[in-house]
Amino acid sequence: MAAKMLLMVAVVLLLWAHESSAALYNVGDPTTWTLPSIDYNKWARTKHIRVNDVLKFTYSPEIHNVVLVSKSDYDNCSSRRPIAVYATGTTMVKLTKKGTYYFICSVQGHCAAGMKMQVSVQ
Repeated sequence: MAAKMLLMVAVVLLLWAHESSAALYNVGDPTTWTLPSIDYNKWARTKHIRVNDVLKFTYSPEIHNVVLVSKSDYDNCSSRRPIAVYATGTTMVKLTKKGTYYFICSVQGHCAAGMKMQVSVQ
């Protein structure tokens, strides 16, 4: 019985440690999600982003937004079929699955000017 309890405690601690190890990334740090933009893809490639990590987008909601889109819409700078739209000025996106996430600003011309980013999650 004691061995089962010890095993259960160990499993809980491992799960807790995994969850608490999630990182917070300020998108574009030291700049923000804005124009003129940095190379957001270059910025993302310098990070080792994992499942459950969080991206924090900081921007002026009067002139920018954050839109999660498909690869096709990312490539075409289109927000016609958004997966999610954020426009609060501070957006926290938890990355819950492995794969590539695609973000754009849907304000006319902003994506084409560089407000777009693809993030690979390990």
